Amino acid sequence: RDLHSFPTRRSSDLEWRLYTMTPDGDNITALTPAGIESTDPSWTPDSKSVVYSSDSNDSNSEDIFIIDIDTLKIRNLTNHKGYEGAPSISPDGKILAFEADWTGVLDIWIVGFVEE
Repeated sequence: RDLHSFPTRRSSDLEWRLYTMTPDGDNITALTPAGIESTDPSWTPDSKSVVYSSDSNDSNSEDIFIIDIDTLKIRNLTNHKGYEGAPSISPDGKILAFEADWTGVLDIWIVGFVEE
């Protein structure tokens, strides 16, 4: 895909939100809903989805989510109290790495990843 993803707080948004755009800066499209903090986008190797961190699950914590670029279907990948952020998928698409404070200290976590 010839798209870039980026987080921004535009004048019409209350929170950080994810968008895509073509390399020339045109065709800006919102990926995530307004009013929900969404940051740290990272493309999957097949360029069909973006993983990101967000507080959209109403648990007073930040979790990792994935959004399908074509359907805009969002799926929660983590659901723990505390913080999970800065997600990244390995080049082969089999591993998800992210930072989390599950132990009270910010650590890097690596887990298996299966895209539905």
